[in-house]
Amino acid sequence: MPKLVQIPQELRLELYRFDSEADQIVRSFVGGLETTPPPAMVYHYSDASGLRGILESGQLWLSDIFSLNDPSELRHGISYVTEMLKERAAYGTAEAKGFAEHFEHFFLTGLEKTAHYFVLSLSSNGDHLAQWRGYADNCRGYALGFDCRPLEDAFTQVGDRPIPNNSTHHVNYNDHVYKGIARQLVDRMFPLIVRPRGTGMDTPSKNEYWKALSISISLHTLRLALFFKHEGFKDEHEFRFMHIFPADAPVAGLQERMRPSGKIIKYLTFDWLKLCPDALKRVMVGPLADEDYARRIARACNLGHVDVRKSKTPYRDIR
Repeated sequence: MPKLVQIPQELRLELYRFDSEADQIVRSFVGGLETTPPPAMVYHYSDASGLRGILESGQLWLSDIFSLNDPSELRHGISYVTEMLKERAAYGTAEAKGFAEHFEHFFLTGLEKTAHYFVLSLSSNGDHLAQWRGYADNCRGYALGFDCRPLEDAFTQVGDRPIPNNSTHHVNYNDHVYKGIARQLVDRMFPLIVRPRGTGMDTPSKNEYWKALSISISLHTLRLALFFKHEGFKDEHEFRFMHIFPADAPVAGLQERMRPSGKIIKYLTFDWLKLCPDALKRVMVGPLADEDYARRIARACNLGHVDVRKSKTPYRDIR
């Protein structure tokens, strides 16, 4: 929640109360996903150069969610809130219509300023045709299989102490569930839109109030969206590692790389080989990938004990 300099104390308290209640609404759902036991094995799909880089560096990368190949899945979730607000505002007050427009503008231009989210997406399905095609160079890549428990422990704690803002969780693929929780957030927030009425607040103060309200509900719906994905991806059985930084805090260890398209990708590194060297158990070889290449790279990186096995997914290259 940003500093609320121009907002009267009574309204500040209501904003803080909404922020707390919204947190409880989201937490009541995501807590279940966060405490569900992790899969036994998780896999990271990659092309040949990615395999080599991960084995040689001993690192996995957590990418800024707004740098993902397709961040639309996140914006898609929050767009439900935008549509809910617009639907309710159409039959509401002038303030409600103004706020809906304000929120839509914020959604389009200010969403990336709410917080810093970095994710590493893994899958409990290590031989899945759609993932070979989409994430592993059209079946010419590899899937690195990790023992999930030690990998998760290394990411979320140092000794017996938890690492702040590091977490892991399963992904839910039920759009209906997401909409229901988003509706609870909107229902709780909607009466606050008209609260400046009769307070004597000037336009800049009202705008600050609406901005704070927009940021608050955006943070909670964005956090919620990170736990969901379209049901079309449900066979991926995704398991995410996530690190969150407040928007106004420096991101320790932040690095950047450039895609061939010229887009800058922000990311953080996770030194799995240093922290849990025995976590890597298997390298799955894509249907059209070179099995000998994987064995050579593993041996060169002193990982010759890792089980290298060929995909059993039937696939023929028709190009």
